[in-house]
Amino acid sequence: MPRTIYTNGLYRPHMAVALVGGVLLIIGLVAFVANLVVTLGVRNVVELFLPRRGAPQPAGE
Repeated sequence: MPRTIYTNGLYRPHMAVALVGGVLLIIGLVAFVANLVVTLGVRNVVELFLPRRGAPQPAGE
């Protein structure tokens, strides 16, 4: 079965819906990260992923 480039607009409505969904996902991610930064502060958000070197270890380790 040969590959085809659809030039007649067959999938254009589907791609428009996918574009809207993708934009909404990006907006949601940006809002989530902004909420984390406002709530916790930039330093604490960074420390969630990169703990401080001199931080004490949790008990039991």
